[in-house]
Amino acid sequence: MAAPRTRTEAHDCDCSSFTRPHGTQHGYQVHHCGCDACRQAYLGYLRQLQQRRAAGLPTFVPVGPARARLQQLAARGIPIRLVAERLGHSTASIYAISRAARPTCRREVAADILAYELPRSAAA
Repeated sequence: MAAPRTRTEAHDCDCSSFTRPHGTQHGYQVHHCGCDACRQAYLGYLRQLQQRRAAGLPTFVPVGPARARLQQLAARGIPIRLVAERLGHSTASIYAISRAARPTCRREVAADILAYELPRSAAA
């Protein structure tokens, strides 16, 4: 019987525990995948996090402006589900922002919401 592998040794992944593509921070952190692609994605995330902290950029921001944009979109007939789909974020996270379920959200998600253009008419 072979010795168990650790996440620190380089190897090709043979795991079938998740359906997302390899090479993601999610694969490394949540599914404990140790393939080189997932490890590199996680290291890239850590580097970005260190750079943001060194530059004084917050990881989380207040939901107020993003919530206001979602309310504007809803007033024009754009459902949260469609906004989440077009932005590539989960419906649950966008819905939580619209309800102000939490006082903060990730800076990247808020930026994506604020960048979503308001349609001129009531239809998307």
